[in-house]
Amino acid sequence: MATYNRAHLIKDTLESIKNQSFQNLECLIIDDGSQDDTKVIVHEFIEEDNRFLYLIRPDNYEKGLPGCRNFGLDFCKGNYVIFFDDDDIMHPQNLELSLFAIKNSEKSFCRFQRDVFFGQFSKTIKKQKPGNLIDITRNDFYNILTNKLPFNSCQILWKKQCFENYRFNEKLMYAEEWECYLKIILTGFEGVNIENTLMYARKHPQSNTGEYFDGSLIRLNSHAEAIESLLNFIRNTNSWRFRVKKFLFNEYLRLKGHVVFVKLLNTLVGPFESHFWQTYARFIPIRMKLYKIRKSIKTAI
Repeated sequence: MATYNRAHLIKDTLESIKNQSFQNLECLIIDDGSQDDTKVIVHEFIEEDNRFLYLIRPDNYEKGLPGCRNFGLDFCKGNYVIFFDDDDIMHPQNLELSLFAIKNSEKSFCRFQRDVFFGQFSKTIKKQKPGNLIDITRNDFYNILTNKLPFNSCQILWKKQCFENYRFNEKLMYAEEWECYLKIILTGFEGVNIENTLMYARKHPQSNTGEYFDGSLIRLNSHAEAIESLLNFIRNTNSWRFRVKKFLFNEYLRLKGHVVFVKLLNTLVGPFESHFWQTYARFIPIRMKLYKIRKSIKTAI
């Protein structure tokens, strides 16, 4: 768990981890340079429970969420790992049921369901039985890419071996888990989806996602850099598919504009294909106008 200035929220999160039905865990709390009372709050848990360990991110890891997570990956001792945010809540059976799913399916990771909440956590938590298991393979790559199958950072339990050749890009301040997880999927690691809600995500404007949708240039530019990195990886792993390129090119064009988009094309594709995608991009505004006209006509009818 990376943390930064969350003294007002982290206690509830740590309590939810402490109350796990599966007890054989190690909780690494990695401070990214908090200036509030985070250390004081965390210290209470360390004194009472030696499974909790408070660490300061070393200077050889970049400041930010990716650097903290990479340090945690290098430091942790367990065979499984879950990345958890300092403002969310774990269901008491989170580890119990997700480990059950991995071991029974003999897969490399388990994705579980999540719910969201605002303000104070007040949801009623009930004991659950293991839900249905559905395989997640490389064939699901496009759905994960387009967020039809969301891979939020805190709703997956991984075998640590998934990260033997991968780490989070420490230059990214947004979409770093999206970029990293998609590379793992493309490499061939398979997982399972369990139909149990096992975590609760707190929504507030100070989160990375909240800042992204508020137009933070740091977050938006990071998303574009993540797309560029993923495009290069996809090309080099022979996963170059039209609909994948179409989705990523559309996203990159939206974030960076036509001039930068053309520069990206020149590094990825040949002259003929570059011309095709430039033409495609120029017709996007026309297609959007036609779409709005058709939609207004259907509404009127």
